[in-house]
Amino acid sequence: MTPAPLAAEIEFVPELPEAQRDALERLKYGPATKTLLQFDRAAWRRPGKPRSCATDLEVGAVWDASENQRGPKGMLAVLAGGGTSAATRSLLKIGGASELVSHLRFFGIGRARLVAFDSVSWEDDPWARGAYALFYRSFPPAARCLLAMPSGRIFLPASTRARNGKVT
Repeated sequence: MTPAPLAAEIEFVPELPEAQRDALERLKYGPATKTLLQFDRAAWRRPGKPRSCATDLEVGAVWDASENQRGPKGMLAVLAGGGTSAATRSLLKIGGASELVSHLRFFGIGRARLVAFDSVSWEDDPWARGAYALFYRSFPPAARCLLAMPSGRIFLPASTRARNGKVT
């Protein structure tokens, strides 16, 4: 599968229909940064306390990413989409994972010690160029079907599904 921003740069022979090529070129992808933080213990796991939340903070959504793992270690996943992607990247640039962790204290990390982390920003990945399809008002709704329409032996990944000529 090739994301639309990359597919728009591929030279197809025979060429894709002009409307389909235009749809690929016009489709933009939204930014998102996902960070995994591993701690020496899962201090946030307490009866009656949530194990996930969405916020309007620069960290975006947070959840327990190690619910089914055995042992004392715990992992939090942080997914920052849209504008929070840049905010999370900024936190990581300023002070590394410890800066991000300081913004997650509300989640109940307590005295858990960070032992490892990894972070990826899909907008920086040259093979993805973003995390999700972003349909601006300038993108014609009827063109969504073109994103999933096969052209000869070429099948594009569907950002939307077309059934009976309708986008769902």
